[in-house]
Amino acid sequence: MSKGFRKSYGKQKIEKMNQLDYLILSSRNEGLPGVLLEALILRVPCIDSKDTNIGSYMTDSFSGIMLKENAPIHIAREL
Repeated sequence: MSKGFRKSYGKQKIEKMNQLDYLILSSRNEGLPGVLLEALILRVPCIDSKDTNIGSYMTDSFSGIMLKENAPIHIAREL
């Protein structure tokens, strides 16, 4: 992730997110991550851990992939 992305807001953030080919959020402790919801709204393909509680919705709607196990080998396999 670029350094400037984390400090982006509003229109600038949306423009940067629209440049993404995909988003990976392999968090182990987020119950409802805003960045993942924003990416999904913008139709950015996402890879997500089951700990975000959004993975099953992504899988059902064909908008992303939920990791079966949150480990580097599984992330690499899904990429």
